[in-house]
Amino acid sequence: MIRVFIIYKPKKLIVTKETDRDLRKEFSSFELINTYKTRRGIKEKVNNLAVRYKVTDIDYRLYIPGRKMIAITDRPIEQQLEIRRKISAAKKGFKMSEEWKAKISAAHRGKKIVRTTEQKIMYASYRTKTGWKYKWATNPYTGENKQIALGKPLPEGFVYGRNFNSRSNFR
Repeated sequence: MIRVFIIYKPKKLIVTKETDRDLRKEFSSFELINTYKTRRGIKEKVNNLAVRYKVTDIDYRLYIPGRKMIAITDRPIEQQLEIRRKISAAKKGFKMSEEWKAKISAAHRGKKIVRTTEQKIMYASYRTKTGWKYKWATNPYTGENKQIALGKPLPEGFVYGRNFNSRSNFR
């Protein structure tokens, strides 16, 4: 749970996963404004709360996508960036053992990605907007529909066009 607290002295908002007991160690007067289950849209929600409570200082104590760096550490930003570079460099070029690959493969085997129709339509429109061009193709015997990228050969048994009577429009 993500919690948004208002601190009265100095007046600011704190966005954190900490409980009020943890926050009490640092601040004496505060109030819980709101809680959120996910981080989706949290930045806009907190900005709206800041306007409503007339607060200019917002302290994010967790990572929010779209912000450069938010950290709880006391290290300067240059030192944090250097640490991140070192960790990244250490992970690059690392070879996985065959045993490790087999474990990962076994964990993923049999899992199927289930998407709703809305998600499939959204993904198809996203691909089109980013420049990927597709044409619909259908198998007249099975009723299966697919999107085939332009320039790719048509699978065996498929013809261009889309079968709207089939339930498998977005597979």
